[in-house]
Amino acid sequence: VEAGEKFRRVLEIRPDHAEAHFELGELAHRQGLPDEAVGQFDVVLRLNPEHSRARRRLIRLLQARSRAEDNGMAEALLRKEIATYRTRPESLAAVDLTELAELLLDAGMCGEAVRVLRDLVSRPSSSAGDAMSLHLLSVALLRSGEHAAGMEAARTVLRLESRFVPAMHNMAMACVRARQWRRARYWVRQARKIDSEDAATRRLSLLLKLHLVVEAGDWLWRSLLRRRPRSIR
Repeated sequence: VEAGEKFRRVLEIRPDHAEAHFELGELAHRQGLPDEAVGQFDVVLRLNPEHSRARRRLIRLLQARSRAEDNGMAEALLRKEIATYRTRPESLAAVDLTELAELLLDAGMCGEAVRVLRDLVSRPSSSAGDAMSLHLLSVALLRSGEHAAGMEAARTVLRLESRFVPAMHNMAMACVRARQWRRARYWVRQARKIDSEDAATRRLSLLLKLHLVVEAGDWLWRSLLRRRPRSIR
């Protein structure tokens, strides 16, 4: 509240101070006031159309609100952000690329996310080759249909951090898509040994158990058919 008062005093002196509006947007978001935050970030972009941080924050809020009227605006802003990245890729730090990639994944633009994340993991910065960046690349590749590359990225994550549960979940999902049921169950077991309460892994474990029941029922049915005596004519 006190921080908000300080920024509002700044705006009394300089109503066009973009950074003060940006910080008020950040504060509103932290306080659980998304509509107010949207308004502040919108003002920032009116004052400075090249303010990438405000644009990404606004995209995130519009995506989260899930209103029909917000979809077009969010997509237009996201395409503007992609254009800015392509024109000046060096202007975005690793944390900015991560945020952009997450927005692209949430928007279903997985091919664009792959390009951004490949740039991120190839950078010589200290955070570019970390497990989370590689994990996001694995997610983007798998969602784009590049299953072999996605699984290899997940394996790289696990070589860096052997207890990284999301990568194990991705490996299991990729195995399910490839109908490699035993391998899928193996990765689920490994993940649940580390975190038995992980919601995504629990759902996948249930799915695999159901498949096992169906598979057993199918085997039993086929076995009974083979043993059934043929009709005498």
